[in-house]
Amino acid sequence: PQDSFNIAGDRAVSVFDQKHRFMSNFTYDLDFLPGLLGSLPKSLTGGWQVAGIYTRASGLPITPFFGNDISGTGELNDRPNLIADLFTAGRVPANPDPRCQRTVSQGGGAADTVRDAASWFNACAFSAPRAGMFGTAGRNSIIGPRLHIVDMSVGKTTKINDPFTAQIRAEAFNLFN
Repeated sequence: PQDSFNIAGDRAVSVFDQKHRFMSNFTYDLDFLPGLLGSLPKSLTGGWQVAGIYTRASGLPITPFFGNDISGTGELNDRPNLIADLFTAGRVPANPDPRCQRTVSQGGGAADTVRDAASWFNACAFSAPRAGMFGTAGRNSIIGPRLHIVDMSVGKTTKINDPFTAQIRAEAFNLFN
């Protein structure tokens, strides 16, 4: 826990908590290739297969923390104070950091947009606690972006002789990343 005298302050969802998850897979034999490419030998055009897996899932929890010991406990995972809505873009007047008084497009540090690849949340919604104090941000209090993952494979199976076959396969995981 961040503060051993406040165990309830660390009550949160698990780090692997994912509210929604959908997976679908397919396998398709390309049996039409020998007819389509009739001028080529069937040993080259036959036995091809395409397969894929699609995964869509809600985001995973994230815990905000500093990489230094602000609380004086010797731990390097002190959490910041939450002083504004994480998912509201724009400057944060309550943040004492002068960079948070202007957005990134104005040369500052506050997010212009939120919930996109450039900035999932407004980092200026956090501020450093006073020295020797613990921050108010909760454990696993940020839910990260949704996941969309496509895995694909293409393979060719060739019969060598009666009991033996060989397969050549190419696979791509997280194809569009």
